[in-house]
Amino acid sequence: MNSFRFPWHLPFMRALMAAVEWVLRILVFKRHLPEVKEQVIDLAYGEHCQQRLDLIRPTGQGPFPVLLYVHGGGWVSGDKSNFVWPTHWFANKGLLVFNINYRWAPEASFSEQVQDLACALQYARQTCSKYGGDPDRLFMAGDSAGAHLVCWLHMASARLELLHETALQEMPPASILRGSLLFYG
Repeated sequence: MNSFRFPWHLPFMRALMAAVEWVLRILVFKRHLPEVKEQVIDLAYGEHCQQRLDLIRPTGQGPFPVLLYVHGGGWVSGDKSNFVWPTHWFANKGLLVFNINYRWAPEASFSEQVQDLACALQYARQTCSKYGGDPDRLFMAGDSAGAHLVCWLHMASARLELLHETALQEMPPASILRGSLLFYG
């Protein structure tokens, strides 16, 4: 996987996806943001500048189920800030949400991207109680490339041959994830 070379049009693809995300942000997602108790932006779950997440806390009393949301973008672009509306919607429905960024390809390999999710999951598990989350009710969700990464993380945590295939260094046990929501993965 590391020897794969991305095509010459990678910068064009990133620019096009950024333009689409901008239009969605302006026309759709920023309208009538669902009510939540709190949003904490850019918490670090790793050392790299892209290993950041936002926490969206629901109103009401916990403990809340915890959802980690992973953006799409063809593994080469995308950003958590483009999913403010859907993550606020989930929080409005009573979930403590961690909205995750991960490192992009080709600078980061597929295995490194899955490892980013594993690190974010460990971070969420360790810190969710502080915000009213239940560490025994962890779920992951993602769209497009994010759904693909979530699927790999969930499956690799349960099947050792996939764990070795992705060369993951740190993997949370499969038993901590209660389920995954995969949107057009």
